[in-house]
Amino acid sequence: MSNQPKKVETQIFGKRYELDTGSLARQASGAIFARNEDTAVLATVVAVADKTEGEDFLPLTINYQERPSAAGKIPGGYFKREGRPNEKEVLTSRLIDRPIRPLIAKDFTFQTQIIVTVFSADADHDPDVLSITAASAALMVSDVPFAGPLAAVRVGRIDGQFVCNPTKKELAESDMNIVVAGTKDAIVMVEGGANEVPEAEIVDALMFAHESIQEFVKLQEDLLSGLEVEKRQYEGLAEEDPIQDEILTFAGQKLKEAFVSSSKAERRERIKSIKQETEEHIASLHPEEEEVKISKPFEKVLKALVRDLIVKDQIRLDGRGYTDVRNIYGQVGFLPRAHGSALFTRGETQAAVTATLGTAYDEQRIDS
Repeated sequence: MSNQPKKVETQIFGKRYELDTGSLARQASGAIFARNEDTAVLATVVAVADKTEGEDFLPLTINYQERPSAAGKIPGGYFKREGRPNEKEVLTSRLIDRPIRPLIAKDFTFQTQIIVTVFSADADHDPDVLSITAASAALMVSDVPFAGPLAAVRVGRIDGQFVCNPTKKELAESDMNIVVAGTKDAIVMVEGGANEVPEAEIVDALMFAHESIQEFVKLQEDLLSGLEVEKRQYEGLAEEDPIQDEILTFAGQKLKEAFVSSSKAERRERIKSIKQETEEHIASLHPEEEEVKISKPFEKVLKALVRDLIVKDQIRLDGRGYTDVRNIYGQVGFLPRAHGSALFTRGETQAAVTATLGTAYDEQRIDS
């Protein structure tokens, strides 16, 4: 991280946005203090210096945390310290994770932690989309290889007009609430809901969101301009295992035939049997080796074949096409003592749901 302090700010749709680096958390790999009007968050990125032996994936943790002091409050009840993450914090952590994780280099296997802390919160602006942009900017100024910048916006619509990052009051009047994250070139994540809005209008909302994202991407580019940021040099994962080609040649067709088995249990058993046969075959090709491990290359071949089956052949794992629906069965009131119950069956997938009616004394009390 460059310890050279730098701050950029701009007006986007009449609201002030600010990114500041080098002023706080200087020991972190990357840190950004971001503001949207009176809402402010600190996003920090820390990646350990050494790899953990044997890891072949990105060990990434993302935590979003709100402080009652951000709104000038003391936690209610007898326990005055912050406790475990609440539902909002857990869901926002996942919201940040979804667009960020795919853009970090797959072969970057260093333990990495991103923490976004809300330091100031006004009553109008939810910190969640600001947190995504702040996390992206923190990665951009860190040594972590990241294919950003990335930004996020919330889109509402009032009286037929799209609104970027609406206030909570505006959201109450909006017929849609969609969070969109993306880079300069493409949309990476969409999440939200709408009140019976036609599909074509949802597409228009996504296009509006991506146009708005450009402003926040530019803000990050302005921040990076002139900063000396060096990305980490590291030894990536080994190139594709040559055993994969041998596995594909021997087991490829057998696996494709196993994929279209109608029963999940039958499919699992056939794949297990094929794997054992493949292991014996590969061992015979490499008699000089005491033990030939095929688990990881076999899984890679398996995933590639499944993807080809779905994308190219347009066939799903049980042999169904894109538009084929499994047999559906529903039943209500199947539990005698529950207030309400329902059983839903679709193919081999089942959901048993119960409903219990309570009084006002049973409601969850949240310190707000």
